Amino acid sequence: MDKLISLLGLSTYIKEIILENFLSHKYSRIPLKKGVNLITGPNGSGKSSILIGISVALGQSYTERSRKLSDLITYGEEAARVSLIMDNSPIKGKRPFPSSSLDQVMITRVIRKDGNYWFEFNQEVIEKFQLQRMLKRLGINPDNELIIMHQNMIEEFITKDPIERLRLFEEAVGIGDYRRHVLNSIGKLSDIEKGSQGVYQSLKNIEINLKYWKNLYQKYERKIKLIETISSLKNELFWANYNELKKKVEKLREEINYIYDKRNKVNSEISYLKNKVNELKDMILDELKKAFVFNEIIKKIEEYSDFKASLAVNSYILEILNSELKNKLSLLEEAEEDFKKLEQKKKVEKVEVRRTIQEIESELRDLQAELKSLGEINEEIPINYNNYLKQYEELKAKIKEIEENKEKTKEELKQRMQLWTNIIVDAVTKVDEIFRSVISKIDGIGFVALKNADDIEKASLEISVGFRGTSPVLLNSFSQSGGERTATIIAFLLACQQYMKSSIRAVDEFDVHMDPINKERVSILLSSLPKDNPDIQYIFITPDPMIQYFKDSNIIIVAKQGGISGVGSI
Repeated sequence: MDKLISLLGLSTYIKEIILENFLSHKYSRIPLKKGVNLITGPNGSGKSSILIGISVALGQSYTERSRKLSDLITYGEEAARVSLIMDNSPIKGKRPFPSSSLDQVMITRVIRKDGNYWFEFNQEVIEKFQLQRMLKRLGINPDNELIIMHQNMIEEFITKDPIERLRLFEEAVGIGDYRRHVLNSIGKLSDIEKGSQGVYQSLKNIEINLKYWKNLYQKYERKIKLIETISSLKNELFWANYNELKKKVEKLREEINYIYDKRNKVNSEISYLKNKVNELKDMILDELKKAFVFNEIIKKIEEYSDFKASLAVNSYILEILNSELKNKLSLLEEAEEDFKKLEQKKKVEKVEVRRTIQEIESELRDLQAELKSLGEINEEIPINYNNYLKQYEELKAKIKEIEENKEKTKEELKQRMQLWTNIIVDAVTKVDEIFRSVISKIDGIGFVALKNADDIEKASLEISVGFRGTSPVLLNSFSQSGGERTATIIAFLLACQQYMKSSIRAVDEFDVHMDPINKERVSILLSSLPKDNPDIQYIFITPDPMIQYFKDSNIIIVAKQGGISGVGSI
């Protein structure tokens, strides 16, 4: 709250109001001062028009909603002009309106019958937002009922939702930005949540597509692996066949060489036997011619028979060997032809073969069947899969960023909420202390309470009050009389004075419905305000003031003659 008090170092006040063709004021100049300015006059004299004029010049939207701006123009005139002469004296080297080097500035609003209007600052046209920005620096918000309270607004403030009361209070004491910071964080968190829903939904959709393409991609990878394995198996099968055929050729050659050797031996034996047979035949014939002993002939015949039999056997063996040789040569020819073909294909990388051809062929058949079962797997699959994978990873990264932002915003919200809570609790506590004191001076008892401080959307400001010995009850339109309600709001406004950033405050009909005793007490309180806050400008409007209590105040008298309001001062 000390920070709030320090903001009052930069302040201004209205030095003069100029009304031209505005409601019942044809041309009125109302000089104002710091401290209390009491505007009085009969009902209907044009007092409230002065406060409306201030509001219109400052850009208050209240009057714009309540009636057409063109209705504020004096009957029969085409345009109205409301000007405020504002103090711009430097305070510690800084001017309230730094864009001007003059000690006073003029804020003007021109209203035309055709509905057009514009703002001027030192007779130069400006936009409304530019004026609002200048006023905001000074805490002047004409839309805040605690700063400018028009006719009937006391009752309106009483009937307001306590939540809205708190917000008006925050703006009045200059801590509205803390609420806005919290709400900004809440909005930011909500935007993150809403934005994340789309991202999460996109991720969900991508995950579905990615799962589909991942399944195809896994088949694609399996197909590639199968193709590679089949190629490797075919290579292995080639070398298995190559090695088998090579062994077969080598074995056939060995067998053929063996047959050749055996046949050569048989041929040699046959040749020997033939010679022996012929030799013995000749010998037998010779012996017969000589007619030698019969036993010798028999012996020779037996020997001849043996050789003859051996010759027949060897001839048969030779015939078998020739047949086997022919067969082996045929097989060798076929094997060599096949081997020659394999030799021509021998460019494939040689591998070590440790399995049989049957084992290799069995595995090859199984893998080829699996490959066929995979169906059509084209080259677009890895492209689509990688595209979805990339999108998935990007969304995951985005979600991670969102979650980080969410946590960061939650922490920011937590800190801002804690700061707002501390400040608003402090502000209400101190205002409550002053309110209790002020209300006691008008024979009342009451307090100001902050409710639901842990929920900024539901947090509210409640005022409870009781008069003449009754226990405090919530301020409303039924529990207190009109005068008691008015006195309570005035007490609340006075309790807020020390902490309000705006150096200009105004209340119309501050004594409405008050009985003489409360009116006297409130008048004494109001007239004493400058003692504690000499730099604040108060504007109070009443048709029947107790002037004796406002001797040191700037008193403005408003009267109407011939439908035109005039202004004078005491």
